[in-house]
Amino acid sequence: MPRIRSSVEFVTLRAGWKPGGRHECLAPLRFVIGVWLAVGQMSAQTPPQPGTPPSISDRQMESAKKMTDAANRQRAAAQLQTTPVDADSFFSAGWSGPAMLQPPLPDCPAMAESETDTLIRGAAGRNGLNPVLIKAVIRQESGFKPCVISDKGAMGLMQVMPETAQTLGAKDPFDPAENIEAGVRYLKQMLTRFKGDIRLALAAYNAGPDKVDGPNPAVPDIAETRDYVQSITAALHGEPAELPAGSTAVPQENSKK
Repeated sequence: MPRIRSSVEFVTLRAGWKPGGRHECLAPLRFVIGVWLAVGQMSAQTPPQPGTPPSISDRQMESAKKMTDAANRQRAAAQLQTTPVDADSFFSAGWSGPAMLQPPLPDCPAMAESETDTLIRGAAGRNGLNPVLIKAVIRQESGFKPCVISDKGAMGLMQVMPETAQTLGAKDPFDPAENIEAGVRYLKQMLTRFKGDIRLALAAYNAGPDKVDGPNPAVPDIAETRDYVQSITAALHGEPAELPAGSTAVPQENSKK
């Protein structure tokens, strides 16, 4: 087992070192980067003129480049792990099974909330939900950062899980329009499942419906989920979570301006 020289090597090792094998801890990260780069190439347009604000695609490409650089640094760190450890070292045996830690991903810039207004109103209107609710969910889930990936694998603005994205037909969960559409549709499913109870629907969105289901469905006793539900329901200011399908309601923050 190689000696650990730094915290970067420690994360890399725990994420995927196999006794007697090669360091192959970055495959999931390479897959995400590959998807992003492919999307960026397909959507590439004429370079912006001086003074033109960067587009969503430009920001996503920049984030993908940062992720690639981070992956290269981790690969280099893994290749340095060649010195054996002492027999009595704590790290004298390797880990087996799934990765215990995932390599950290670089941060990405948040979108201006105004950039998402049209997408939010469209998806909310098609699914009969209040745009204020959707905006509050995005703010809570990702802080309007379109490239966020949670430690559980949830992706994008509304932190859609891979299996949910696949089920709902979101081919690129890092595309703001596709991510919002998938997240809104899933939230609507949770509202239908829990008979319009917004607290239960939000708890299911955050912790999973299995944690809410039961003879007497309830918000699970999980601090993060309780805070999540409280924060988003407070943002509604008493407004209904559901609106007539096709509604063109404007998010409360904009209607007061």
